[in-house]
Amino acid sequence: MNNLTFCCTSGVVSPDDYLVINAFKTWARLGVDVHLWGPDNDEFKELLSSYNITLHPEGSLSESGLPFLDSLLDSMLSVVSTDYMCYINADIMIFPDFLASASFLQENVKDFFMVGQRYDWFSPHLISDSWTQKDIQKVVSENGAIHDPCGIDYFLFKTDFLRGVTIPPFIVPKFRWDQWFIGLSKVGRIPLIDATATVQAIHSDPISRHVRPDSDELYNDQLFFKADTWKPAPKGFCSIVDADFITSYNADQQICLSRKTLS
Repeated sequence: MNNLTFCCTSGVVSPDDYLVINAFKTWARLGVDVHLWGPDNDEFKELLSSYNITLHPEGSLSESGLPFLDSLLDSMLSVVSTDYMCYINADIMIFPDFLASASFLQENVKDFFMVGQRYDWFSPHLISDSWTQKDIQKVVSENGAIHDPCGIDYFLFKTDFLRGVTIPPFIVPKFRWDQWFIGLSKVGRIPLIDATATVQAIHSDPISRHVRPDSDELYNDQLFFKADTWKPAPKGFCSIVDADFITSYNADQQICLSRKTLS
């Protein structure tokens, strides 16, 4: 898709870090334009280049070495020239169904904000270059599960959506920032679309990896509930369950869009 740029952030990744390399492999297969904000490291830069990923300076960092959302998005907006952009976590595998869903929405919806639940792979390992999407899906279906709707790992929207928005300095990728970010669609009256049914995004998710610095969590939590951070975002929690529409497949296996019914 020539009208879409993918953006992400990451620390230095080694060639054997399959948690992230698996994602890089699937992105390279799609031939998408990916830009990553991270440390200025020659070996890291060479690794990214092998997957056709462009490295950019990560900007201001927290005491724990993680980027702040405001400076990160400002830098991304200075780089992205396409009409659409997708912020995606660096360890999320995506496949042709992602691009198909994005293309469908671009062609049929004037404006939108696309999100979706991910699938967690509980005993991941490095995927073979010969593995197809079906091969990966089979392994994940045998040893994985869909993640709850509160965890959001990709956001696809019109690039101009962010211009002029005052962005709080949340620490990424710690929690709360994504709930604030998804809430922007509600304030802007932009249709929030849940693409879970037509996009299989996969996260390599060993249980041992879930360790968060308490100081970062506390910082984001306090920032989240400060009144002045809710300009222009709404108060309260927003997640995928707040979607206005959902994508699905019809009887002919064509992507379609329907209004979400309240459960």
